[in-house]
Amino acid sequence: MFDKAVTPPSAPGNIILTAVLADDVFEKIGRRGDIRDAAKEAGVSVSTLNSILNEAMPSLMTLALLCKWLQRGPARYFDLGPMREKEAPPDED
Repeated sequence: MFDKAVTPPSAPGNIILTAVLADDVFEKIGRRGDIRDAAKEAGVSVSTLNSILNEAMPSLMTLALLCKWLQRGPARYFDLGPMREKEAPPDED
């Protein structure tokens, strides 16, 4: 079993919320208790899963695999801030 230290918030400017991802991965592994089995089931290496637990920035492919394994949508792990659609410029006649 793992001991989980308190995780600091993701570094400012990161668009991917690595702390949230790490917490979700930790929670799912905690129920299993075996990082090797979890990595195999998720389709990633043990070292990749360990890096994620240490809040490393995942590749897009790793994030997709983990989202599928965690059964969570990827939007949960993105901090896009307040986003609005740009207004279209007025039509010129």
